[in-house]
Amino acid sequence: MKPLLVLMLVLLTAALAAVPGYLNFELQLTNVIVYPPWVDVLGVLTITNNGTDDWVFQSIYAHMAEIHIDGQHGSIGWYDWPFYLCLPPKESVTIDVLGENSNLAPGVHTAQAYLFYSPSSQEAVGNIVNFSPDQVLDEVADLNWILQTNEIGADYVSATLTAANPSDYLWKRQFPYFTVTSLGFDGQIPQNPGDPDPHFEVIGPHNHKTFDLLHFADAPFTNGYHSVQAYAYVSDSWPVAVGEPVVFQVGSALEDESAPALTLQISPNPLRDDSLLTLFSPQKTSLELSVYNLRGQRILSKTGLQARSGRNDWPLNSILEERLPAGIHLLKVSGSGFSTTVKVFQVN
Repeated sequence: MKPLLVLMLVLLTAALAAVPGYLNFELQLTNVIVYPPWVDVLGVLTITNNGTDDWVFQSIYAHMAEIHIDGQHGSIGWYDWPFYLCLPPKESVTIDVLGENSNLAPGVHTAQAYLFYSPSSQEAVGNIVNFSPDQVLDEVADLNWILQTNEIGADYVSATLTAANPSDYLWKRQFPYFTVTSLGFDGQIPQNPGDPDPHFEVIGPHNHKTFDLLHFADAPFTNGYHSVQAYAYVSDSWPVAVGEPVVFQVGSALEDESAPALTLQISPNPLRDDSLLTLFSPQKTSLELSVYNLRGQRILSKTGLQARSGRNDWPLNSILEERLPAGIHLLKVSGSGFSTTVKVFQVN
């Protein structure tokens, strides 16, 4: 009965082998491990069903996908154990994927996810990711750090700090404390978090990591403009500032032209055709607007926007001049030596 069952599964999977166009596949690498002559590439594959029907996938093996390096199948073992997945409409699933190869030449190589139904039935899906096993980045300056404030209280700020690796190389660094990042207000550097607890942080090529931050000030904020800066504990001495500061306002609106600050609001958000960009500027200034994806890659840039002192309102569509891709983006406005960033959501 077992050979007959396997034959039936092979015939079934052959009929299902064509991946429908309403599926979206995104591969992100999470680690590259080198132990000569072998190179292991680890990643996660996110599958999103944008259709109106369930997507059913079945394989005669225990895992549904692997990574091929430079288009070549490695030596991942085949486990004779049926795999079944049913993905409902408008839902996503994330699976771990692995690829390995040996004696890779120095330089940049490619990784792509493959679904497999049987040894003779495989299908490439999603994006191709470049990586280099012979070079590892470890400086904080190699990452794009973007700070986004979430909530501002009387004496605290909660924020999200995104560290994006825009390169083809693995980023890996040992941090001396369990706490990697912190916040400082108005030029004050945060204290080290305590006893050392060394550990590694790894960010794969074209990948990112997000840190949730909450920091209390020594005293309640006074009315006016304040700045918050993100810091990374890269050594057991003073932390290092990463990214650009974000300026926020406490109390009533100020018209003091001596305060070099910008405050920004997008409404409604998620974005619509009538979304409005509202900017409060303490002085007349020329602005630059940039939009980044969560990998730290700039996807749009506009210069020459002129703001007057006080409140400025612009239809966002007239500034962007094109619709953003669906997803979460970071919109950054810079002027007069300061910048501010907001998270925007674009739906289909």
